[in-house]
Amino acid sequence: MVVLAGEAGIGKSRLAATVSERAQLTGWTVRRATASTAASTIPFGALAGLLPRVSAGGDPLTLLQDATESLTSLAHDTPLLLWVDDAHLLDPGSATLVTQLVDADAVRLVATVRTGE
Repeated sequence: MVVLAGEAGIGKSRLAATVSERAQLTGWTVRRATASTAASTIPFGALAGLLPRVSAGGDPLTLLQDATESLTSLAHDTPLLLWVDDAHLLDPGSATLVTQLVDADAVRLVATVRTGE
């Protein structure tokens, strides 16, 4: 796990993009999620583009399990790098999912966070 921290505009996202590009060139599957204030009000909002459709009202454990399976299947037997931009803005569900993926060694993470957040 790599966390790039600093103030706004310092180049965290550019550095994360360079790392992601290099990883892709060496055979990694790279997926990006961008957290935002607006997406933080929606469960799994930042990761929605990477996750399958799920029915509203599903139990949280099943949702986390399905999301984990979905994200890890994106790699197609290659190492998976997940780039989360502005990770300090992740909603609780997304933050939990990312933490579990890292803890299970299912992904390598590059995250940017703004200092002071």
